Amino acid sequence: MSNLFVNTHPVEMVNCGPLDSLHDIRKIDPHQLITLEIHEIAVPDREQMAQLRVELDQLDMRLVYDDFDTVQSRLAEISAVRPDYLKFDMHVISDIHLAPLHQRKML
Repeated sequence: MSNLFVNTHPVEMVNCGPLDSLHDIRKIDPHQLITLEIHEIAVPDREQMAQLRVELDQLDMRLVYDDFDTVQSRLAEISAVRPDYLKFDMHVISDIHLAPLHQRKML
């Protein structure tokens, strides 16, 4: 079965939240593999993120942080709630095959 990635806009996480729509989607197809993509800058505080993770787990849905950067403060903040997937920002991986070995290992 294919994985349906649902990409949210940062404003949606603040203003309306995607959970009502995700509940509706789950009712339509209880077996569809679904992953919610949240842009890194839209990740709310740790408690809100932990609650979102609990609700996603209850809906049997996955989580991905989109356009992830390597800024250390964001890494510490976001790693409190581990995603199922991590999509790196383009500048992080661009020409990574040309980077020194230690940089590729770190990534």
